[in-house]
Amino acid sequence: MTAIRVIDDHDELEHAGQVSHEDLDTYIGQTSWLVLSGTSGPVPLSARRLVAGSGITFVDGGPGGDLVINAMPVSGSGNLISWNEVPSGSNDGLNMVFSFAFDAVPPSAMLLFINGVKQRQGFSSDYILSGSVAVLISGYRSGSNIDATYPY
Repeated sequence: MTAIRVIDDHDELEHAGQVSHEDLDTYIGQTSWLVLSGTSGPVPLSARRLVAGSGITFVDGGPGGDLVINAMPVSGSGNLISWNEVPSGSNDGLNMVFSFAFDAVPPSAMLLFINGVKQRQGFSSDYILSGSVAVLISGYRSGSNIDATYPY
């Protein structure tokens, strides 16, 4: 069974300083988990650890920042996934061009969200994707949460 938990408000441990494995186990044991099989519930202890070489990386943006999770499928196909990546580009409500770290493969698999609302890709939709650059067609408010999940 595969389980992933994205800690949206990961500032919960922000002031904890160095956290022991025991404290982390307690924290993990008291949280809710979404299990990809469609059932929710606690994750067994064996599934709570990432093992070196697992192909999963976490990039923590720090307090108030984003937690980006990249994972390589178990099949070893070489496809990676960028989860909740915040693009580069001014988020001022005027800039319409945003860059991502990688090209989405295939481009149609990119899931772009503004304030949690999935945007539609295409010339007569919400944005156009060319390589690793997304050009928004419709406007957005300054300071909006813009992020994407895509294979690369």
